[in-house]
Amino acid sequence: MAIVAHRTLAQVSESTNSINLLSARPEPTDVLCVRITDHADDTSTYTLSGTAPTQAELEGMAIFTSAAFGKPWVKKGGLAQVIVEADPNPVTNATAANVTVLFPNYDYNSFK
Repeated sequence: MAIVAHRTLAQVSESTNSINLLSARPEPTDVLCVRITDHADDTSTYTLSGTAPTQAELEGMAIFTSAAFGKPWVKKGGLAQVIVEADPNPVTNATAANVTVLFPNYDYNSFK
């Protein structure tokens, strides 16, 4: 499993963000892991900046994985299921901060 840079909910929601591009994975079926810094379960004080987070800051972040290209981002842990298909404009229409399964705003018809 590859661990990638930290992202915000808006970034992970956007199908054109680098985290959701096919080129983000060595193979289309490779699993990716992302830490979402503005999720409701994120207790870290780290914000996206030019400095690397400390170990203590990393431990409080919400962890999501995507099993393969085009698959949703699924939060690790937690009992509640909050499934969201991202809005076409996730910056203006924010993704729910308590999401546990996030489908980026791909045109899923293109995957058929």
